[in-house]
Amino acid sequence: MKWKLREQMDIYGDTLESLANYLNIAYQTLSKKMNGHVDFTRTEILKIKQRYNLSAEQVDNIFFSN
Repeated sequence: MKWKLREQMDIYGDTLESLANYLNIAYQTLSKKMNGHVDFTRTEILKIKQRYNLSAEQVDNIFFSN
């Protein structure tokens, strides 16, 4: 998951810090989520979908596939 989301972040010029701020979570929390230690919430996934203009297929690919 980390590299798929990171790819979108790079396209939009986001850093972990800027995405964490957008999601209103701590940098460390986002890091744990990106590394698979903690799951993203539904609200966070929806916000990420909107921020990066992701299709439903892209959301599934980033968050729900291995």
